[in-house]
Amino acid sequence: MKFLSVLTRCRDEPFIQEWCNYYLAQGVDSIYIIDDDSEDKSIYQFAESPFYSNVKIHYADRMYKNISTKQYKKTRPKRDAPNIIYRQIRNKYHWLIYCDVDEFMATKKRERNTLRTELQLLQNLHPEVKWLGVPWVLMSGVNLKRNPKSLLKSVLHRQNANIAHPHSVRKFRCRKRKIEHKGIFQTQYFSQVWDHGPVTNKKPHNSINFSQYRINKYRFSKLRNKDITNGCILCYHYRYISEEHAKNQLKTNGWYIADGYSLDDLKSGCPAEVYDDTMLKKTTLGVNSTKQSEELFLISQGYNV
Repeated sequence: MKFLSVLTRCRDEPFIQEWCNYYLAQGVDSIYIIDDDSEDKSIYQFAESPFYSNVKIHYADRMYKNISTKQYKKTRPKRDAPNIIYRQIRNKYHWLIYCDVDEFMATKKRERNTLRTELQLLQNLHPEVKWLGVPWVLMSGVNLKRNPKSLLKSVLHRQNANIAHPHSVRKFRCRKRKIEHKGIFQTQYFSQVWDHGPVTNKKPHNSINFSQYRINKYRFSKLRNKDITNGCILCYHYRYISEEHAKNQLKTNGWYIADGYSLDDLKSGCPAEVYDDTMLKKTTLGVNSTKQSEELFLISQGYNV
């Protein structure tokens, strides 16, 4: 059994290769991408390289064609495609990260540790912990007009967690009182996933406080700048990357279309208030990564290896 994998969904995201490079450099064994009917399938051409043999692309429309109507009706209430893939892979890995392609899990307190190293440390310190709820850090590229060449090197500001951000649209509501999280969890204890992590049953599972490794509830309230500074693992969520990216999201994101969001809604909901170069450092730090991961980062920066 391998140690760590990542499962995500993607629709026309131009930074999917950089996202894969990052997680491979963080010690992930395999990456599973569910394509949600992207109009431009060329975004996955990089995965044809032998360097990306552990990146698997699954096309949602093709997945449903291969299952019976009866089986589809059973899986639909259980979050559809992610759970179809999850059931296929959950017995192959100890840990799984389930997040979106605009979300980057990152070590902070011990920033030279990879995610793999940090999870191994967590297992040694707290073997009773079954899953880790990792809170969002809301990044913003509202000052960028065009998509940058590198997401991690160009979007370097985040929302100020110490102040309120009232908004008329619930999607972009103030998170000063409570912030969402994404999950890293041991697959043997959970049979399903949902948007923000594993599905729990009536039997309580131990979760853990992200900043001090203290046992705590899985909801995070009153996240502040000091907590972001001292956090062990954080989820850097690139909600607004550029005006170009936002306009494309308004055309392709089903939720945005259905709810009638405007460009002003997206901009006002993602202020760039605090400089944060955590993810920029991840592209230059000599982290404890594998040889393949180091090569992938060199490739992403334009070097021949």
